[in-house]
Amino acid sequence: MTERPLYILPFRVVVLAIVGVFLLGFLGGTLGSWLTVRRLLRVTPGGERIVERIERVTVTPEDALAAAARESASSIVTILDATGRDSGQAVAVTADGVFSGVGPLPKAPVQLRLSSGETRPASIMRVYPESALFFLRAPGSYPVPVLEQDGIPPAGATLAAVALSPAESVGVRVHLVTVEQTEVSGAVLEKYPALALVPRLAQVLPPSFRGAPLLSADRRLRGLALIEPSATVVLPSPVINFYLQDALKYPDGVSVSVLSGLQGRTRVVQTDREPPTFAFQVTEVGAGSIWDAQGLVSGDEIQQVNGQPLAGVSPLARPFLEAARLGKPVTLEIRRGAEKLTRQVAITL
Repeated sequence: MTERPLYILPFRVVVLAIVGVFLLGFLGGTLGSWLTVRRLLRVTPGGERIVERIERVTVTPEDALAAAARESASSIVTILDATGRDSGQAVAVTADGVFSGVGPLPKAPVQLRLSSGETRPASIMRVYPESALFFLRAPGSYPVPVLEQDGIPPAGATLAAVALSPAESVGVRVHLVTVEQTEVSGAVLEKYPALALVPRLAQVLPPSFRGAPLLSADRRLRGLALIEPSATVVLPSPVINFYLQDALKYPDGVSVSVLSGLQGRTRVVQTDREPPTFAFQVTEVGAGSIWDAQGLVSGDEIQQVNGQPLAGVSPLARPFLEAARLGKPVTLEIRRGAEKLTRQVAITL
């Protein structure tokens, strides 16, 4: 029996077979990759393709606002009044412990609860009732957010309203809010005449967000949230900064011009009542003014107008304007040292 010789494939055929195997592998890998990418691609009606995996890791404006909110927690405190009740939020405006809050003045003595849960005593430093703004001072040092100085936030801007969680919880609560460039409600204007030209939010925040800082995605403080039943008003940071500089310059009271010929400062008289009462300390009387004609001098303290205690600087001027429209004088109750005086002053429009 003769053996058949082995058939040896030509070298060219072997090379073509090997190349074919590699080509098949390449085509198979390409097809598999294409199918995988097709699974990751989402095609819009307009034909644009959006890679979902990349979309999920892109930092959105909402992500940036949330990050700004978390990082701001250490500059926010909860105000506790004399009864230990939560009286809203305040935010650090100087590193040495000056905090700004808005709304009704909390009853003294005041404590501040930090984001860590620690509480510290605080004193009422200054009050601006005409704009619902007050400043507190507490011992220690604190991080301070950047106060935006370029005016009020524009209409349509999205901000993060930040409030600390309750004492038994951890972290912060955040609401994304939209600025609405409209005048505030008549009820707000009646209570706070200085807020006539500030915007409000499209949403009404919960009462627990009163005084909450409003932050933009670049971690700037754009304002504080003043909560009213029908509106959340934005008290812009330039307004806060204006009053802050005044408070630091005149630590014993705000220097204001109430009406022509009269300069003075407000002083808190009672904080254990709602609303708190104030007195107006005269610092300068213009020669020849109606005040000079009625014998007012520097050092006099106006305590009541028409039998009513003062509720701030603007309400001191408003009774005069109203009385002038009616052609009636205004009765002032004045303390001069230990002496109490009554004066009637009339102005004309």
